[in-house]
Amino acid sequence: MLIPLFEKQTGYSVKTVSVGTGQALALAAKGDADVALVHAPSLEKQYVADGKLLNRRLVMYNDFVIIGPKEDPAKIKSAKTALAALKLIEQSKSRFVSRGDNSGTHNLEKSLWKEAGITPKGDWYIEAGQGMGATLGIANERNAYTITDRGTLLALRQTRESADFDRRRQGAFEYLFGHGGESRQRPSGLTQPAAKPSLTSWSRRRHKT
Repeated sequence: MLIPLFEKQTGYSVKTVSVGTGQALALAAKGDADVALVHAPSLEKQYVADGKLLNRRLVMYNDFVIIGPKEDPAKIKSAKTALAALKLIEQSKSRFVSRGDNSGTHNLEKSLWKEAGITPKGDWYIEAGQGMGATLGIANERNAYTITDRGTLLALRQTRESADFDRRRQGAFEYLFGHGGESRQRPSGLTQPAAKPSLTSWSRRRHKT
């Protein structure tokens, strides 16, 4: 939706490469991409501070949810916060699938475990080392919990059946990050490689956060 508008307004042709945030930032830092659209603020800021990327801008946000089997073996429906939900998963040793790929979602997950005072390890903690779609598939197959951004979850629901992953909002089964039922939002940043600033004039335009 955004790309056709951008191409029409600027005359640039856009070729997209879909990878996790960690890989996207690494590619941009090497000059293999003109712009990176990512969602790991701490990593983005570090790349900018190191002089590898520039012109960081906030353009939108996504929110994240913990999803899992209908049976809810860890009983996270009773939890009031994401941290409480993760503690219940660890205490019950219910299966949890991590992306394990240094993506923005993976880094958010690691920060939540740390905030909860937990170092996840053991047979119950499964590191997929893959993207979000594949991680959701593994969690579905293993009857496990996982963390996903809502955008990917909704997109997959439109293209495939996910009978074991039902919404938990309004009493269904999906746990929202944050306190008091509020989702934990994460901004998506737009950055450029410092070594290849061919789109500087465009990226300096104002964007809504």
